[in-house]
Amino acid sequence: MNDFVLDTNICIYWLKGKPEIQNKIERVGINHLKITVISLAELKYGAYYSQKVSENLKNIDNFLKQVRTLLLTNEATDLFGKIKADLRRSGQIIEDFDILIASITMINDGILVTGNIDHFSKINGLRYENWLET
Repeated sequence: MNDFVLDTNICIYWLKGKPEIQNKIERVGINHLKITVISLAELKYGAYYSQKVSENLKNIDNFLKQVRTLLLTNEATDLFGKIKADLRRSGQIIEDFDILIASITMINDGILVTGNIDHFSKINGLRYENWLET
């Protein structure tokens, strides 16, 4: 079974206890879940910007005990450059962080789990699922 790489929005839904996400995690098994270092950075930003900094940082730390974090490698940066250039040539600009998340996912042969299908569907070769759909 391939690993599922959780996009930032899915991580937030998990941390908030959204039932659709909880149920899917139980079905695929927590040992098949990963996040990228990019999503981790976005989660940390959200925690520091929130009204409950300490509580949110603690929740992120507990979350990280359950999933492995995939790092940004030279191979992923190369793929990032290619994807961004291809998207720009075709006039389909998306955020750099989304391209980095996709690149790390693809290099690790994962399936991205996201609610942001509009952006990620523009990236050729990226496998993705929307766990928010019923």
